[in-house]
Amino acid sequence: MRVLIIKLTSMGDLMHALPALTDAAKQIPNIEFDWVVDENFSEVPLWHPKVKSVLLLTIVVGKRIFSLQVYKRVKKH
Repeated sequence: MRVLIIKLTSMGDLMHALPALTDAAKQIPNIEFDWVVDENFSEVPLWHPKVKSVLLLTIVVGKRIFSLQVYKRVKKH
C-alpha cells in the first residue's frame, strides 16, 4: 500500500508526523509513503525508512498550495 503525505512546511509539524508513519507501519507492514514537501525541508521525510520518495515544491505567490500546476505534478506521481 502506498500513501501520499502532503505536509509542505513547518519543521515541527514534519518532525511530529514521523512517529505516525512508524505506527502505521506496525499495523500495515507493506505500507510505503511518498511525501510532498517544500524544498527547504526535503531531508526531513527521508529520515524515515518507509518514505520511498519525496516530491519537492517551491511555495511562492502568497503560499497558494493547491494551484493547478501543483495538482498536475502530484497527479503525475
